[in-house]
Amino acid sequence: MNLFRKNFLSCLILIFTFFITISNGATSIAPAGRSYSCSVINDNKLYVFGGDPFGIIGTPQTLYLDISLIGTPNPWYLLSDIPISVSAANAVFNGNNTVFLIFFNTVYAYNISNNQWYPTGSNGINAVGDNIQGRQLFTAVLAPDGNIIIYGGNNVINSPIPTMATLNTNISPYTWTANKTGQGAPQYITGHVAAINGTHMIIALGATSKNGTFELTNSSTLNSNLNYDIYALNIQTNVWSVNSTLPTSIPSMPPTPSSNIGVILGVIIAVVIVIFACVLVFAFCRKYKKDKNIIPTPGSRDYQQQR
Repeated sequence: MNLFRKNFLSCLILIFTFFITISNGATSIAPAGRSYSCSVINDNKLYVFGGDPFGIIGTPQTLYLDISLIGTPNPWYLLSDIPISVSAANAVFNGNNTVFLIFFNTVYAYNISNNQWYPTGSNGINAVGDNIQGRQLFTAVLAPDGNIIIYGGNNVINSPIPTMATLNTNISPYTWTANKTGQGAPQYITGHVAAINGTHMIIALGATSKNGTFELTNSSTLNSNLNYDIYALNIQTNVWSVNSTLPTSIPSMPPTPSSNIGVILGVIIAVVIVIFACVLVFAFCRKYKKDKNIIPTPGSRDYQQQR
């Protein structure tokens, strides 16, 4: 009886979740894989915004994965579209039903409760204050005071100005403030990760540049500029500290496909030559053995040659 009640309650919860999902405008979906998306987690749900699905640059899709349903046939749902297609953007959840999505320097707000984006136009929220250059592959974190701190990134080629900026969403209109990075800060960095730990913002990974220029299409140059340091910013005092994690020996990159093809072709040619040589030797030895066993008889060419 207890097992029946347990299963019955589980079914009710699933049915209730289904109808709540439908009422919020969510649609069950099997999403395509993608890169350069951003995400937040709230109430056992992973919300995924934008990205590049299978070669398409940018998408307006908003998805969520119900973590409690992982292992079931389809735990993914499609929500309301972002007003524009985005890629390599960043999202911050304020802990109060609102996700702020920053794409280049355009800001959108998404209400998780009613599945609505604001504003509905492509221009985004009208934020005032300092001039903040647009960027991609940057980080955005929510500070303890409710402000959003963005750091680094690139505008396809160069490092954007300023490197660090703060968006105050506690006032209207939202206000941008350019921040001085301070001594010891990573001046030019992109593709990194960041997180808030108490009063510190932690930055790690990514790639750096000495002159503020990023060659994102040159893998050898990008790999040589990988960041092995961990930076920590005290948000209250604006003081940076750094912990170097540079390995004693940087592992060599695996061989490129072209070099692998060359090695394979060389091995194949060598094997063919060896097999051909073995066939020739075998044929010669067989003929020599056959000729040696011939007994000359009168009238044969070998008998006349011996006389």
